[in-house]
Amino acid sequence: MERSITDTNQSSSRNKTAMSLLARVFRRNVERVRIPGVDRPLMFHAESPVERYRTRELGGERELLEMFVQTLRKDDVVWDIGSNIGTFSLAAATQVVHGQVIAFEPDPEIARRVAQNADMNKLSNVRVVQCALGDRQGTGVLYTDGLRGYSPGLRKKSHQRAASGELAIDIRTIDQLVQSGEIRPANVVKIDVEGAELLVLKGMSAALQDTGHIRTIFIELHTKFILDFGGTIEECEALLRESEFKCTSRLSRFSTDAGEEEIHLIWSR
Repeated sequence: MERSITDTNQSSSRNKTAMSLLARVFRRNVERVRIPGVDRPLMFHAESPVERYRTRELGGERELLEMFVQTLRKDDVVWDIGSNIGTFSLAAATQVVHGQVIAFEPDPEIARRVAQNADMNKLSNVRVVQCALGDRQGTGVLYTDGLRGYSPGLRKKSHQRAASGELAIDIRTIDQLVQSGEIRPANVVKIDVEGAELLVLKGMSAALQDTGHIRTIFIELHTKFILDFGGTIEECEALLRESEFKCTSRLSRFSTDAGEEEIHLIWSR
């Protein structure tokens, strides 16, 4: 049976309406973000209040992110350890045009979001590695609410942002990944792992001692969370000094929800 011109026009009109609705939904769930030092706006999927906070407010880390971007060179390899939705990873990828960004994120839902955000911005130099990092290889439990929650962690927290979900995950060490050839050595490292900082540093001791590669480390230290992992801020700082790093900048803020100070340190050599 032949379709009438009227039927065809109505069908075309419905298709256009559906496409228009989809486009509006897409725009509503995508944030265009201006990051200091990046010459074009970046787009991020933002379907939850937490994602919108991480994009619109840059997670409260605008100054640190600007300093991070200024550090990068075109051929750098960057390890973004604890990438979350990829704010630092994508900003870095725009700068290291001849290098690579390796984003480590243990939560599978959030790891997929990093890849989606990179694809949406046509940043092919971002590689996502879905695992946690520590001082030994094995398995563990990740406490997380995925994209709806704040930062996932390897210890259960008691503050009001604490995650209610649990996932079994793989834990690797940086040194194992480098020695096996699974990842390239880095020039710049960002670490934000909700208290597991000392474990991550111990798991990359060989990489730290290799003076030919890592020149700058951006690390967030949690005054209370780190104690849950049997570490201290002083131990982290001592380990970095032993590898000939010097602290060149210190930024701090107090998290009222977590009830602790978050310290951002930049170490260079």
